[in-house]
Amino acid sequence: MTNNNLKFLIPTGKRIWLFLLVTLLCMVVGSVLVSIISMNGITPTKIRIATVMQDLTMFILPAIIVAIICTRTPAKLLMIDRKPDFTTTILVIGTLVAAIPFMNWIIAWNNCFTLPESLSNVEQWMRLAENNASQMTLMLFGDWSIAAYILSLSIVAILAGLSEELYFRGTLQRLIATSGVNKHSAIWITAIIFSAVHMQFFGFVPRMLLGAYFGYLAVWTKSLWIPIIAHTLNNALAATALWQSHRNGYEIINNIGTTHNQLWITALSLIVTTTLIYMTYKNNKALKE
Repeated sequence: MTNNNLKFLIPTGKRIWLFLLVTLLCMVVGSVLVSIISMNGITPTKIRIATVMQDLTMFILPAIIVAIICTRTPAKLLMIDRKPDFTTTILVIGTLVAAIPFMNWIIAWNNCFTLPESLSNVEQWMRLAENNASQMTLMLFGDWSIAAYILSLSIVAILAGLSEELYFRGTLQRLIATSGVNKHSAIWITAIIFSAVHMQFFGFVPRMLLGAYFGYLAVWTKSLWIPIIAHTLNNALAATALWQSHRNGYEIINNIGTTHNQLWITALSLIVTTTLIYMTYKNNKALKE
């Protein structure tokens, strides 16, 4: 079976099952390694090492293994064989910066989400998962020094951007899209799974929207390096805002567009962001699948 000259060695249905099996095996290996690292207490250094091991074993390794088994051109499947376009890169950077107020508004709205009283136990579990994820992120930064910031940025931005895009957009979305599923469905299915995997339900919607944006970037450009750049920059902005707020005692980036008197900023952010996304699409129209 082919997709734009991409030749597969395994039938469509079996590719998805292979992906799930390899993912499960790598998750087991990753969980064991993380458990060993976390023995005798948790420290910022251990969390950093565990996070690196988790990204390597649970995201990068499955993507590479599946790509190698499924096709003789794994780089083409993963879309890492095409260099990022300069104009597209600039548009993506502008989009993520322009989207900050609107995304802050979405985050604030999602954070206020509540379940019916009958599901209070579920909501309590969801908030506990959210708090645990936040605490792990805080511990990863350690002492909030510049050195700790640079080290943490390398992990939560660069490594996470690379590993998660290889897994979700480079492998999962590609396998779904090449199985006969509509490309839009493949993008949104992957985005939903991408957000759910993070186990941060009160940030589910904004993360899903980001996942869809990364997915469309992959489809439009046919280069995984563009969503990797976008993902890395997004995480870097979030990490920098977190580091600045704890180091200096105040927040700037995360508050823009969240108050009632700033709704005009939020609206402007949405308009500019939408325009830049459209310009990105038009710039890569010739590469559309």
